[in-house]
Amino acid sequence: MSESDVYQLLDHAADLPYGPERVALVEEAVRLADLSGSEDLSYQAHIELVDAANWSGLGDRSVVAFAWCLAYYDRKMASSDAHFDYDTLLWRFKWVLRALPNNPGISRAQIVQMEDQLESRLIDAGYNAHTINYLQCLNRLDFGDHEEAATYYTQWHLLPRDGLADCHACELDNEVTYHATLQKDAEAVRLAKLLISGELSGCTEVPHRTYATIIQPLMRLRRSDELEQTHREGIRKISGLPALARDVAEHLIYLVSIRNLPRAMQLIDRFLTKPAILANFNSLFKLQNSVAITLEAVADNSKRKRKLRLPSFLPCHRDDHTYDTTELAAWFRSSASELANQFDTRNGNSMHKAAMTETRELAGIE
Repeated sequence: MSESDVYQLLDHAADLPYGPERVALVEEAVRLADLSGSEDLSYQAHIELVDAANWSGLGDRSVVAFAWCLAYYDRKMASSDAHFDYDTLLWRFKWVLRALPNNPGISRAQIVQMEDQLESRLIDAGYNAHTINYLQCLNRLDFGDHEEAATYYTQWHLLPRDGLADCHACELDNEVTYHATLQKDAEAVRLAKLLISGELSGCTEVPHRTYATIIQPLMRLRRSDELEQTHREGIRKISGLPALARDVAEHLIYLVSIRNLPRAMQLIDRFLTKPAILANFNSLFKLQNSVAITLEAVADNSKRKRKLRLPSFLPCHRDDHTYDTTELAAWFRSSASELANQFDTRNGNSMHKAAMTETRELAGIE
């Protein structure tokens, strides 16, 4: 197998939108590169897989590919003639570190160990702690540890940005997430408007994901006019990004709260077909919970038997696409509860179980 065959596959993949098909092509390029016996070629293919999997919402595959790349770098650096773009690797280390908390099977101790490793590598490369404090803040939000998150939030803002910092839009978007998670709703919405208004230029996923982040804050603030506009624009923005299919969870809660159940069912039909929803267990939890709430509302307001286009990769899939909404709601609720237990056990708190209760209350489901 020649080097040109590998690059031809990578070039073909680059012409495709992010998603399972692009990832599959890059994985084939990785396989062929490994067979070639050239570690340098394998590195090029693996780093492309990190990128493709990350932007397609397939975080677990990105983590595995990155581990290969990091080991390759450490082997190369043992060679006196090594020449390497280390910043490219460090940047992807950031992506991987943010993906780890989304898997409840990865312990907090393991994630902290990875944080320490990235911090050491950043400092050795001449960077400050701005970026690692930023990532530590976001990871603590995922752990439900708001006290430590606040500490890292302060440290993050005390240090100047450097060459490994996220873009201004991404950092501001994560400030919105920070305030929304702590239910500092007015501040979350204020900051989000800087992104949504276009006052600050965005990037690949921002402000696309920002709309979903402020739906619950707007619901708690009872700003109904802003909610409808945020919902409509948010759905339009995420439609072309497979990795953001997860954000439909927030939109479902809003639609159930105003009892626009036909629209909610349309979104389930449209977004639950995305394989990326299975790649991030935290997002899967939120989706399963929101779908359960939607189906409970539907079961209470219409006939129980419904046609629904659920994908075959879900265990509840039926070939005839006909479902009892009460039974299906119970399946999604049970699945969400199981994931909540796994996350809460890992985190040592009840954050995910509490989220199930809070979203039911916001949606007006008793």
